[in-house]
Amino acid sequence: KIPKAMSQTAKTLKIKVGVLKRNLKDLEYAEKELAREKERLEKFTAAGKDEHDLRQQQWCIDEAVAMIPDSKQRIGKAYDDLMEFMGKCADDADVKDSEDFAMAQALCNQAEEICA
Repeated sequence: KIPKAMSQTAKTLKIKVGVLKRNLKDLEYAEKELAREKERLEKFTAAGKDEHDLRQQQWCIDEAVAMIPDSKQRIGKAYDDLMEFMGKCADDADVKDSEDFAMAQALCNQAEEICA
């Protein structure tokens, strides 16, 4: 939630931080889903499920795999956008000393590791 007394720069920073945070969470979810679907395929195979069920499960895995590069691409864009904005507002002492700026730096470090 954005307080009304917040400057426009601080509001924009908060929004950009939220975008990067959401994209990082989406990637985490996609990776968990991939692991879950692979585990499910192993269970299906061990249980001797029908060939159609196995193909359907493989399709689910393929969809989960396809989500990961897309998530990484969105993280890269959000990271670039946030870094550019942080560079522009580096002279604003109120923003630079804020909790959101510190969170932005931490999220950018996390995004760098993922995109590297």
